[in-house]
Amino acid sequence: MKTIRYIAAGLLALTGVVHVAQLLTVINGPSVITALFGVAYLVIAFYIYRESKRAYWFGALLPLLGILLTVPALLSAPTTLAWFFVLVDVLVVGCCAYLIYRSR
Repeated sequence: MKTIRYIAAGLLALTGVVHVAQLLTVINGPSVITALFGVAYLVIAFYIYRESKRAYWFGALLPLLGILLTVPALLSAPTTLAWFFVLVDVLVVGCCAYLIYRSR
């Protein structure tokens, strides 16, 4: 269970950094929202690493929201970065769902 927690925290931190770094290349409305998601991902990753049970829930729900917001963009204009975000979010949601299940 410890390994799964570290994987979830690491992936969430990685994608959080990439979300924030995207703001350095383009500054517009959607990129600001993306950067805010990145900051939230970094905070959640920290608390998942610290083994906060509540963070498992946030670690499952916020990336799930990110997936739901990214899929329409993928259908209209697919990019490699968007696919990366969705792939990592799916892995994080799966890891956090497992952690929620095991912590009961």
